[in-house]
Amino acid sequence: MTNQILPYAIPLIASVIVSLGCAYAAWYRRSTPGAIPILALSLAIALWSACATLSMFQTDLQVFIALSNIQSIGHVVLQVGWVIFALQYTGRERWLTPLFWTVLAVEPVVVEILFWTDAFHGLMRVDNWLDTSGPFPIHLSTFGLGYWFHTVYSYVLMSVATVLLIKEMIRTRHLLYRGQIIALVCAWAVPFVANILQVAKLSPV
Repeated sequence: MTNQILPYAIPLIASVIVSLGCAYAAWYRRSTPGAIPILALSLAIALWSACATLSMFQTDLQVFIALSNIQSIGHVVLQVGWVIFALQYTGRERWLTPLFWTVLAVEPVVVEILFWTDAFHGLMRVDNWLDTSGPFPIHLSTFGLGYWFHTVYSYVLMSVATVLLIKEMIRTRHLLYRGQIIALVCAWAVPFVANILQVAKLSPV
């Protein structure tokens, strides 16, 4: 069984290692604008990938749900981190007021509470089951109203941050700076589109 899973697990393990390396590099350059959000983003990706790797070797539905809840921490950090990074990278630090931080923190906190108490209300997942037809079990869910609100909110938030970066790319005349933004947006777009396909159940994989 492990030999069948290993080829699928290796990219995720590599993601954990690379993300932790990026986190270390960001911490080393933490005085640079945008470095702390990159640190948070890297740790969030490492957490998400680690949970995805561990879930491949599980057969207990409750363990899957717990790992999925832990993954959700990475997801809410990603959406907030991407916004903060975009604001700092494009020179909009003045937006990061105490009120803005408070507003930005409300939705992730509420979402985490809903995920971890979902057994009592079902707002995030109406139903949970395991698909065992592949080389390893996969946790599937019927999403609840709270999950869809969180998904739409996340997509809007991350899209706004991406638009800010694209506007900065168009505005700037520095080719190196423009190239950095193009690389960032492209790197972000791949998992973003993949997530949309997965949530919409349109993924070919």
